[in-house]
Amino acid sequence: AIKAWEYEQKHTSVVVASNQTLKLWVEEWITVGLRLLEIRASTVDSYRTLAQIHLVPSRFARIKLKEVSPHQVKVFVAELRDKGLSTSTIRTMHTILNHIFRMAIDKNQLRVNPMASVRRPKQDAREQVRFSADEVRRLLEAAKGSRYYFVIAFIALTGVRRGEALALNWDEVSFDARCVQINHTLERSKGFEEKYELRIGPTKTKRGKRAIEIGSSGTELLRKAKASQASERLRAGTKWEDEGLVFPTKFGTKCDPRNLYRAVATAVKK
Repeated sequence: AIKAWEYEQKHTSVVVASNQTLKLWVEEWITVGLRLLEIRASTVDSYRTLAQIHLVPSRFARIKLKEVSPHQVKVFVAELRDKGLSTSTIRTMHTILNHIFRMAIDKNQLRVNPMASVRRPKQDAREQVRFSADEVRRLLEAAKGSRYYFVIAFIALTGVRRGEALALNWDEVSFDARCVQINHTLERSKGFEEKYELRIGPTKTKRGKRAIEIGSSGTELLRKAKASQASERLRAGTKWEDEGLVFPTKFGTKCDPRNLYRAVATAVKK
């Protein structure tokens, strides 16, 4: 918190609200305000990207801060919807604007948050994409021979998310109880660093932490994955970095989710 405060003191200039456009506040929020939020690095990436793409270049951002009204916000939201943005993205934009106006209020540059009377869109009920048993069988058949076969099969068997599978540690696997404990997720994010990194952190929600029964087929799958990993470890020799992961790279390190996505895409095309 102290570091964020020092950063804000260094990068924030005193401005007159009547002459300042919303765009300047958006840019200041991207530089300073984001650092004050206690959010995941991937969320920082998402907020920053959406603000830079949809807010900074918009006509809406040219309005002076003190002149922004709830009606103008609603018009901007309607424009986003007309551009084809999903309800989920518009909900995130609503959150971003809320943070920006709250920052202005905290700095005594705005008295009333115009978002107070702008209803956040309800989340659409997501229709899950489900594969038939035959489609799953054909996918796994096509993935055979790929070093990503075990993680693909594990996801197909358990329904866990890609990041959750790639963050799974051997300490979270119980062969005797035939279950795994999902506690973490792996993500590729930048946050406030200079480059993107692979990070393992807690699941997005408390409900995300759960125990999953994998039965005899799942247990056998993970035993084979462990045997395959032992072979890769021998081949890697001194290059192996043991992070305890169930589905690592051939050198034992975190697997980039994009590589798993490419492996699945390749299998689907077969």
